[in-house]
Amino acid sequence: AKLLAGLFPHLFLTGSSPLPSGPLPQGYVDHLLRYWDGRFERSVTFTTMLFNQLQRHAAVRKAARVGLTHGRTMAKFGRLISTEKFKRELEFAKSNPDSREAGRMNASLLRLLALVGGSVPFSPFERAATRPKLGAMRYRYGIALHWVTLAAPEHDDLLLHRVAQMRQNRGWSDPNSVFLQKNLPLYRFS
Repeated sequence: AKLLAGLFPHLFLTGSSPLPSGPLPQGYVDHLLRYWDGRFERSVTFTTMLFNQLQRHAAVRKAARVGLTHGRTMAKFGRLISTEKFKRELEFAKSNPDSREAGRMNASLLRLLALVGGSVPFSPFERAATRPKLGAMRYRYGIALHWVTLAAPEHDDLLLHRVAQMRQNRGWSDPNSVFLQKNLPLYRFS
């Protein structure tokens, strides 16, 4: 918590006292991203750090689970990668990426690494695991020709434009805000 408050002192103005220790719970992250002045959601480095934390913690949880359930496989993998033969084959595959041996090595490594990387959000392994599911859905339901939504288009909603303008001008609590008047005629936002 102190590290997080120290990294982002412009966001956590009161220090680390309100922060939970350890990884941030999802409810707390939701609270921060919906904070009234929008400072957390506007901070690109903060949202990137949260996403990075999400990915790393998912990978650690998955690796711990795989280590418990596939212990023999992981031990075999550890013994394999520590041999000189493996290092030579890896160097050969690196210098000859189109060779049959490189393809075989890539396939065997991906099988083992997919055990850990399959559930990490937005990882290449998760995307690769999702492709067959999307193909099956396309085969089962056909190619979607149009999308049906019950939400009104946001670019036509004047209220959303007004809220966005209030947010940009930081006029949430301004009693003289032109946006609080009822039956307001169209307003130029530029």
